Amino acid sequence: MTVSSRTGNSVGLASLPASTSSIADTDASLLRSFAVLLCSKCLYSEFPGCDVHGSLYTQQLTDTEGKLHAKCPRCSAGTNTARPFRDGCRRCKASTTVTMWVCSLQDIQQTMKAFPVMTEAIEHTVLICEHCFSVIFPRSRERLTVRTALEPLTTASGNCLKVANYQLGMPHVDGCLRRGMPLRPVAVQLPKSELKFIVERIENCPLAMKLTGKPQYRSRKVEIVTKQNHLHQVAIRLLSTVIGAFDPDSAAAVGPLRQVVAVLEKIEPLVLFSEWSPPRQLSHKKVPPSEVASSSVFDMEHAASRVLENNSSFWRSAIKRDDNVPQSNEWIVCQFSFPITLSSIELKWHPDYLPEQFSLGISRYSMSYDTVAVVVASTTESRILVPEGTLVTSIKITMMPVNASGKSFGLVSITCNEASFSSVHTSTGLVLRNIQRWLHDAAVSSLPVVRDLALSALQRLCVASGSLCGLLQLATCLVLNTRERVGPTVVAANMNRKSWNQLDLLSKDGQSSAQVFVQELAASVQRIVLGAHSQVNLQDKHVIEQLFLLQEVAIRSAESKLSNKNVSCSTGLFTLLIGRQDVLESIKRRSQLGLIILHMISELSAWQMKRMQKAEEFTGKQELELMQLEEPFAMEICPEFFAISHRLLISVLSGLHQQRQDKTDSRTQKGGEDDDVAVNANDDGNDNDGESFQDLYDGLASSFGHFRADVEKQEGQNDSLPRHSRGGYTGHSKFSPEGLCVAVLEIVTSNLRRLVLSKIDPIEIGITPAQAHNENDLLSAPPALNPTVSLLEQLISLGTKRSDALFPVSLKAAAAMEVGTETFYPSAHQRTKVLASRMGKGATLEVQVRWPVQERGQEDPRYERLMLMLQFECIKLGIRQAVRGTWYFFMHLVVEVPSVRATEEVLTQHFAPCIQRAGFSSWQVTAGAQELSIKLQRHLHWNRVEKMLQDSGAGWIRVYPADVASYDEVLADVEGFLAEHATYGQG
Repeated sequence: MTVSSRTGNSVGLASLPASTSSIADTDASLLRSFAVLLCSKCLYSEFPGCDVHGSLYTQQLTDTEGKLHAKCPRCSAGTNTARPFRDGCRRCKASTTVTMWVCSLQDIQQTMKAFPVMTEAIEHTVLICEHCFSVIFPRSRERLTVRTALEPLTTASGNCLKVANYQLGMPHVDGCLRRGMPLRPVAVQLPKSELKFIVERIENCPLAMKLTGKPQYRSRKVEIVTKQNHLHQVAIRLLSTVIGAFDPDSAAAVGPLRQVVAVLEKIEPLVLFSEWSPPRQLSHKKVPPSEVASSSVFDMEHAASRVLENNSSFWRSAIKRDDNVPQSNEWIVCQFSFPITLSSIELKWHPDYLPEQFSLGISRYSMSYDTVAVVVASTTESRILVPEGTLVTSIKITMMPVNASGKSFGLVSITCNEASFSSVHTSTGLVLRNIQRWLHDAAVSSLPVVRDLALSALQRLCVASGSLCGLLQLATCLVLNTRERVGPTVVAANMNRKSWNQLDLLSKDGQSSAQVFVQELAASVQRIVLGAHSQVNLQDKHVIEQLFLLQEVAIRSAESKLSNKNVSCSTGLFTLLIGRQDVLESIKRRSQLGLIILHMISELSAWQMKRMQKAEEFTGKQELELMQLEEPFAMEICPEFFAISHRLLISVLSGLHQQRQDKTDSRTQKGGEDDDVAVNANDDGNDNDGESFQDLYDGLASSFGHFRADVEKQEGQNDSLPRHSRGGYTGHSKFSPEGLCVAVLEIVTSNLRRLVLSKIDPIEIGITPAQAHNENDLLSAPPALNPTVSLLEQLISLGTKRSDALFPVSLKAAAAMEVGTETFYPSAHQRTKVLASRMGKGATLEVQVRWPVQERGQEDPRYERLMLMLQFECIKLGIRQAVRGTWYFFMHLVVEVPSVRATEEVLTQHFAPCIQRAGFSSWQVTAGAQELSIKLQRHLHWNRVEKMLQDSGAGWIRVYPADVASYDEVLADVEGFLAEHATYGQG
């Protein structure tokens, strides 16, 4: 078993004195810390203690070799000093490891009761949180689970349980940030006698200290660059400067673009993906030598190894006092355990023993030393540069005396810096973005030949690189037909409908190039889906494989099967339609091509969301997959991604806003304007921008309408186009500007969920947190995400009813907002603050639980008890409530908070005590993972089926603010859900 140790402000948790409070001493539910000994061979677990003072070992200490031990808090007896602990395992005498566990007396007592009768020890699996070291002893039907050769958790009846079943019910130390996250199973041999020992002495153990600090993040996987071709890097810098002066509206651009297209045509799809992902960064590490030797030492207190210690000690050479013996050079050699590339070496000399001159040499692979520097006027601190790109295995510093006998030299420290030449380094990701930006400008040139060449080059580059940002930027360029404006507000350029139409038309060569591009993109998506190691249904893979590998006639025949409800296809409609030549021939405009690109990425994103269902249960390799922030065409999480998607949504939807505003001008009041101004991207008083937005929206609607008409014309001829092409909502078509925005929001949602599940610090990808100077600042999202958050909030409010034109956009925006909450507001305190600020007065509460709850191989009565207690509380308060549900499905309690009462007050004063008495003793009105988590619903008509597949747990409390839905609306929605998906009945 690996020894765990605390870091940061959690160090010393077990060394605190026990609380003297009488309440603390008698409360059996309080978590306390103590040490445990685990045998490395037989897994026997033992809880060491001091018989003299009647206590368990609770203080941590580390020996000179870095091994963790524990001792009595009142004397020196410890696992490394007292017998039998110092001799190894009590049973087999094998070596043991010490770790600290956190548990409550209540849990230990329940474990004792659940211990098998007439059994002294069992093979068991303990579940532990790797952050706060809280542990539980899993049990089912009041019996401890046992460990078998095949399963870690097996019930007395022989059923196998999952570790994930215990995640949400796991008690954690206050402040632990891994609530609801995967637990680590630890195999042990658990003796009943040791549990009795804990029961007798745990009250003297210290209380678990509250953990504080920032959210816990994982380190992002990056590749370290230690060697680079500087000539290439200089050429890239020069080329970037030349490209910056490139004029896309000049006929001189044709020649270079033809050469670029010729080069990109030879590159296979996704060949360039590994060139920029995972990200690369220069090394900034300081590499300590593994061994140090010297020509002489003054005494043992000044040995050569002192130069590696960060204290006042130093190496000093011996003194030669015989004037008849020539004074020889002194040297010190540092050896590295493996060849490294150094950029510089920093030397700090003792001011009293400073050499007049010295030289520094480097050796490669144990060869002779090559001198890289000779210093003739040394100072106390010297910095010597190492030739770039040179591998070093050892360095030698030679000190040369100048006509002085009895001279001694003293070196305090040696610091070796690994190579990092940032002055000339350009990352591959930046190179890719620079090329894309250059081609995007050329793709909207006033010259048709330049536009066609640049568009062809962009298409080839996007397929070869697999960059999601590249594809989004390409789609944005195709849809808007404008260059990106630099500045805080990004809007469409001032152009009229006629000029936009002229740019939007594809030439014959452009149409042919577009057909090849979308076919290659679809084939790449197919390979991604079929080759991924995910939880995708095998039936899904079979359908996709058939649809892509059969000839066109067979494809048409297979598509008719997609209307069958029993077949779920991992890729979506647009990806499948690309296999049809008649659909490809309908692509006649750039905006139509952009629409297809966005829908194909959206369908891939929806598949990614399916992969991430129940991600809380992922462990091992599956959990590592969630840390990948870049995947071909589907994932690329960075500030640029959010900026591109925000620009596209703003530009498209502002036209619809302008259209709606024109219709209501005669009755618009100032207050009403505030409601609709949400998607107005430009507020600087420029009327031309409003007209441009209107022209853009009308142009897109017309273009998509023609594309749909052409496709439906083919449908009439072939009678084989799936009916799903008209969209998933009543009155909504994917062939519309609104459908385009839904596709973009699907992509945003998928990327936000991946960022949340990755547990990677947003700062590592350039998303810095907002500065919080007061409590109100806690409601602010990071600056890079704030425009996206504001837009999502505004879009949600524009389509709350099914009859609204923006209903599907509003629904998808609400899903994105909920998925990305942990990214927008990283700390639990922030999320709780947002929850409290949005609940307001008169909200509607929906308590939803699985009915019955059988998460652990048995029915959990707490949930039904909870529903009854909450009903009684509502009746006592005179609050309107209703229960709806179906056995073996879900039970819902819908509660109407009076309009004069604050929702937070009702939850805190009335709901919380009921919930705690029902058996959820640690429940609080707080955002975050707990057995009954609180969800802020920003939309009434959320996708309940999809959400139930994503959310872990057995119970949820959903808060519908008064401006989102009324009590009657929530109740009707619950009844509709039950009527459609279960045999409806009243509870």
